[in-house]
Amino acid sequence: MNIVVKTSLMKRIFFIILLNIIFFNYAFAETFKLKKHHIGISSGLSFYKVKDEIASPMAYNGSGIPIQLSYRYRGIKNRHNICLSYTKSKLSPSTSFSYGQHNIEHYHINLKYGYHRFFTSLLKNKVKLFLGGIWNTNASLRKHLYDRNQSEPFGDVVSSLDLSFLSEFKMGEKNRIIDEISIPIIAFVLRPGYSGKFPLTTDLTSIHRFIRFKNQLSYERSLSPFFNIRFKYNFIYYQYPNPQKIKLGMDHFSIEILYKFGGK
Repeated sequence: MNIVVKTSLMKRIFFIILLNIIFFNYAFAETFKLKKHHIGISSGLSFYKVKDEIASPMAYNGSGIPIQLSYRYRGIKNRHNICLSYTKSKLSPSTSFSYGQHNIEHYHINLKYGYHRFFTSLLKNKVKLFLGGIWNTNASLRKHLYDRNQSEPFGDVVSSLDLSFLSEFKMGEKNRIIDEISIPIIAFVLRPGYSGKFPLTTDLTSIHRFIRFKNQLSYERSLSPFFNIRFKYNFIYYQYPNPQKIKLGMDHFSIEILYKFGGK
């Protein structure tokens, strides 16, 4: 008798849970497309190549694991985006010839806020185009490590206002491709001095001296009414000539989980 009662109770519980799942999916089916606020966390793998002629005539490359936190607002006509990322990596000379055991501890920190405004659409509204700007602060801090526990700090900090172009290509109801391109319009560059040979360098400049190109290509898929997954590729290249030339390139691959909330 008890077995029959327990079996009947389990069936009722299962049936109630099933009804709740069906109701949940139905209740949020209409609001699924209207989620405006997205909070994300992502990680992956970053590859760097740096050549800082103040520190060394050699180029250094290596990889690290990035951590990024983000908030996005998706309005009907506008997009807001705030991102904070941090990567620690170890860089080694790109050539087999070097003076002793010499490598670099590299700390890369980036904070950005972007705003884009819709201006046109293509292919029956499947492709939306946005134009806007990004305030971007980037710190590349490098600690050169030598034999006998000797080390020397180098680096650069850049805060810039960028012109940015954003495109979104919608593929069905659950998939889209996002592409963001930006170049600096005006930039403030800070480069620390080195051993008394080069003083601290500060410069308010533009694209004629500070050259940088950033591109982020993403594929995003909806997993549920509350979660998306995004696969991202970031490319960054910049160079600056003072007091001696610095070049940095980065390829960044990551996966981001987004929590969505907020309707009309």
